[in-house]
Amino acid sequence: MVRLHKVRDAVPQQERGSAKPARAHFYKVRRLPPLPPPPPPPPKTQNTAWAAAISLKNVSKLNCQSNQDRFSADIQRTRFPEKRSLFFQTHSKMCDVQTGHFLMGSLGLYQVGKFLGRGSYGRVAECTKMGSNETFAIKIVDDLRAGSEEMEAMKIIRSLNPDQNNLIKIHECFQYKDYMCLVYEMLDESLEDFIGKRSFHPAHLCQIRAIAQQMLVALSGLESINVLHGDIKPDNIMFVDQITHPLKLKLIDFGLAVNPQELNVGTQMQINPFRAPEVILGLPLDVSVDMWSLAVVLATFTQDVTHQAEMNFLLKMISEVQL
Repeated sequence: MVRLHKVRDAVPQQERGSAKPARAHFYKVRRLPPLPPPPPPPPKTQNTAWAAAISLKNVSKLNCQSNQDRFSADIQRTRFPEKRSLFFQTHSKMCDVQTGHFLMGSLGLYQVGKFLGRGSYGRVAECTKMGSNETFAIKIVDDLRAGSEEMEAMKIIRSLNPDQNNLIKIHECFQYKDYMCLVYEMLDESLEDFIGKRSFHPAHLCQIRAIAQQMLVALSGLESINVLHGDIKPDNIMFVDQITHPLKLKLIDFGLAVNPQELNVGTQMQINPFRAPEVILGLPLDVSVDMWSLAVVLATFTQDVTHQAEMNFLLKMISEVQL
């Protein structure tokens, strides 16, 4: 660097020359077209959110409700009738418990497997208890009040021997988020599925006797502790295990169970065609309404008829009585 300065100083000032002016540069700028005006905002209405909620509710009903759900919408509990009626009329809540999720109970951790059924109450899932590989049927009720009522009913029923009285066995009950989870023993298929496989053909008399005997034992046990089931139908009677215990049955689903002394005249309960005449006619009610429902269930095994034909025949008889 010092050497370069010496060379520069050795050159006379006249011979150094002057710096040339910088060359001007020109750029062509193209004018861009103006942006289009923004779209007008959507009209503001006060009912937009409400309309969206109603639309989602309708979609949920189309996706979730089955024919049986629409039947169940006609049921009312004697206890808390307004709350129960409102629940069945406005229920559209989607259960966010999915396959693979874990449910933490007081007796263990359960992993959700496949879903076995859906109703107006929520869903039933086959779950595995971690660490033991035991399988249970967990009823996920998305109405805490309804789930609490069923839990209270099961506490009373636990005073009986479930196996001797042909009643489903409950292991525990816990709350998960806004859901009530009832952990039941895992059973086989229902009588509804059994009847469907037979295409509603008559069953053998020995089979009908086995079903009648076991369900009469169940109703006798419930009567001894002042419990009325209130929803006896083929869907709520299940085989325990058709391979190891053929024709061994149990009564399930006590979500509508009630003390018969709390029944008022005019209480709406049960579903057609299993609804007792005294319920339709508005007469005093007692445990005999369960006996009527069981008789209709047994009748489906004795003749080649469908539920619709039974309901039409029942309504015809009741109309004749009213006349």
